[in-house]
Amino acid sequence: NSVRGFVRDIIVWLIAFSVTIILGVLQGVAISCAVSLLLMLATVVFPPVIVLGRLKEQGSLHDLKRYCVEINTQPDEYNSNKRRLANPIHQYQDILILEPGSSLFFANIDHIRLQMEKLLSEELELRSIKVVILSFSKVSSLDSTALYVLKELLTVWREKRGLRVIACLAKGEVLEILWEHFEGVFSQSRMFLTLEDGLGEARWLVA
Repeated sequence: NSVRGFVRDIIVWLIAFSVTIILGVLQGVAISCAVSLLLMLATVVFPPVIVLGRLKEQGSLHDLKRYCVEINTQPDEYNSNKRRLANPIHQYQDILILEPGSSLFFANIDHIRLQMEKLLSEELELRSIKVVILSFSKVSSLDSTALYVLKELLTVWREKRGLRVIACLAKGEVLEILWEHFEGVFSQSRMFLTLEDGLGEARWLVA
């Protein structure tokens, strides 16, 4: 994220500098503001969905792709799949942890759905998945369109793929919406406010 922010700032600066030199100060300021706004909108409309894993030496959860360097045909001592990592990062057996990077609404839910399907398919090519944990830590709102699409996706995962789905870290309005509308979709009797609680439930389900 820090690298993306740096690149975004450089792009805005270069555009502002070029336009200011060519057209003048006011035009440069106006166009740089417009570009900044468009780039901000792009981060909301096309947010990332990340796969989380635990760093062995720290015990904290991190974006798995930041530590992937190549595909190895021999599983190592930290992973039961073919992924080779720059640092020892642990993925729980038969469990996949996904985290959408922003709130869910009509303008980005199709992008998020496609990303979730893609990540699940990629993981299934490498290892067995029985439980998917969804972290809602970065989701502060959920509109009716996103609610419908997400519920449809998770229902397909449950009924056609045979997956169990667990929700974690939802809060406020999102927690209330999930609890009210996702009965029978999530494989849990209560909402988990921490990932550790969700992981405990997931490990019990795959045991």
